[in-house]
Amino acid sequence: MISPETSSAFHAELPRELAAAVAGLGQPLGLYRTSPHMNFRRAGWGTVILLAGFITNIWFWVFAPQQRIVVLLAVIGIPLAGLTLLLALLRDRGIWVMRYPMGLLRWQRGEVMSLPWSEVTGMSLHGVTRCAAYSGTADDRGTPLTGWIPLDPVAERILGPVVRLYRADGMVADFPAALTEFSALSREIQEQVFRQHWPAVCGEFEAGNRLRFGLFVARNDGLYFAGSRLRWGLAEDAIIAGGQLQIRAKGLWKPWADAPLDRVLNPHILLALFLLADDIVEPFPNSSRENRDV
Repeated sequence: MISPETSSAFHAELPRELAAAVAGLGQPLGLYRTSPHMNFRRAGWGTVILLAGFITNIWFWVFAPQQRIVVLLAVIGIPLAGLTLLLALLRDRGIWVMRYPMGLLRWQRGEVMSLPWSEVTGMSLHGVTRCAAYSGTADDRGTPLTGWIPLDPVAERILGPVVRLYRADGMVADFPAALTEFSALSREIQEQVFRQHWPAVCGEFEAGNRLRFGLFVARNDGLYFAGSRLRWGLAEDAIIAGGQLQIRAKGLWKPWADAPLDRVLNPHILLALFLLADDIVEPFPNSSRENRDV
């Protein structure tokens, strides 16, 4: 539950629609909004970079029009980088999120979207360039209870990652790193999605049915990607690097699969499936939270 001091500060600025929700649903477990500090950083850096791009263009076209293609790319790339920051500022401004035991309420520019956990069909991660090791909790027998991909190292970047939720009716909601306490919110979202889907995933996996994770398909006889199969016994580990989910196999010097992370549905659940194969990854030894490479 949020502290009374935080609650009072936030509630003083709550949009009318969310204030009505609080009156009907009660105090939320968590309250998040677009960070004014993040907005200031994006506006400042975006303006500086855009100005630098403007000056570079003047220098290029007036004094050095015959320079090499590398310089021309810089002339185009610098203003584009500044414009990207300013567009991200506009995209993420004015977002409010309220977290309740049954789900989330998201408000932006007068529109409220409810996301009950029972109606969330999955999630994906976008804009992740690097992150900490996959983490999870387990019971005394080593059975996974929750899993998440920590986004702490990238949360302070100017753009940062985005957690995208998919609702059963086709609606999509984005939760960008510009939100206050984004690391805690991203973990809570992943844990809730894990709790909702993990029991069914385990049942389908043990029955030998196909489980689709975007570009990947998992079965108890192996992992399928781009028409090829990797037996679980030959899988070495899975890492996230450079915005890609890389699956490495024993005996191969390069990744067996290298897929864009944003095209993998429920990547934290896919990584947890490695724990079901005793000969690949040892289960969590106890119920304490710990980081580990998958």
